[in-house]
Amino acid sequence: MASRQLTDLTPAMRAKAEAIRAACAKNGVDLLIYCTLRDPYEQARHYRKSRTIQQIIAKAHELTDRGYHNLANVLIHVGPQPGKIGRHITWAGPGESWHQYRQAFDAVPMCEGKCLWSFEDYQEEWEIYGQAVEAAGLRWGGRFRDYPHAQSSQRDNPLDVLSYDQVTAQLIIDI
Repeated sequence: MASRQLTDLTPAMRAKAEAIRAACAKNGVDLLIYCTLRDPYEQARHYRKSRTIQQIIAKAHELTDRGYHNLANVLIHVGPQPGKIGRHITWAGPGESWHQYRQAFDAVPMCEGKCLWSFEDYQEEWEIYGQAVEAAGLRWGGRFRDYPHAQSSQRDNPLDVLSYDQVTAQLIIDI
């Protein structure tokens, strides 16, 4: 299960998350940070929920071709996951999300203890969050229709940025 703990973020990312929450509060928006660290197994489960077996096998081959046999094995090992085909929870396979490197979090604006999940209905609150994310120097997922998401890198895929040694040193894989 993914973490909600800010202490699971890198120290720099944690400081930015706290600053974003404070900036939102200053503008009248309470913010719930509900996902910080997500391990490769959780990422693989999310990825598999909305994909056909052919798509999953293709992603496993892609990871293997890039030299990440361990990540391909995670994707296959987690097994079938219930979900609606085509309704993607994530575009990122195991190893491909900044959550796994402690450099991303997901948050939702709140009002009177209730989460304001709908961007269309609560656009002002979401924009306050997005502005705070960008003011902190982070990339806001609202720019690519993943409104809760904030990440440190302007690049989507950590595998395009980090070296093989950096990836394998940061991810714990028990397969």
